[in-house]
Amino acid sequence: MEAPKGMTPEDKQRIIARLNEVFAREKCPRCGNNGYILVDGYIPFSIHQSTNTLGTLIAGGPVVPSVAVACSRCGWLSFHALGVLFKESAAEAKHG
Repeated sequence: MEAPKGMTPEDKQRIIARLNEVFAREKCPRCGNNGYILVDGYIPFSIHQSTNTLGTLIAGGPVVPSVAVACSRCGWLSFHALGVLFKESAAEAKHG
């Protein structure tokens, strides 16, 4: 997996290492390719508590910090919540 510019090199290495650890044998569900590229930057998915807020922009609300990887052949995107992605490794470090 390649890491484009943007995140710190340490963040990129840590995220790529964890993605490779968890999804090492996964192929793109769209085209079958096994090469992915880490999208440069973090994706903040906004959480809306009510349907009344849909269609409006609410700055400062809760978000799910995530990263995305793109298939290097077809561009299919896969999003991964950082809290979940690193939850297991944090628990191992705490109890290990």
